[in-house]
Amino acid sequence: LVTAWRLEQPLPDAMLFAHLVGPDGRPVAQADGLGAPGESWHYGGFPLQLHTLTLPLDTPAGDYPLVVGLYTTSDGQRLTAGDGATTHQLTTVTVADE
Repeated sequence: LVTAWRLEQPLPDAMLFAHLVGPDGRPVAQADGLGAPGESWHYGGFPLQLHTLTLPLDTPAGDYPLVVGLYTTSDGQRLTAGDGATTHQLTTVTVADE
């Protein structure tokens, strides 16, 4: 998964994430990372981030929301977007039975 982000300010301890969320609201698979240091961000920038998610082999069949967001590493606090949301759902991933 490659995401593009529109930047508004530097954020030195930022971390981007992509999570495939299970029925209990917890990640089934996740990729947290930051390819461009937050302190180098500047207004108007559009960095791309590569997220690689690997599903556990025992993941039950079903539909899983794929969400992305941003948090600060110092306290784990998720940041809100202009609409007040802390995550944004990109799509739903369907895991099929073998």
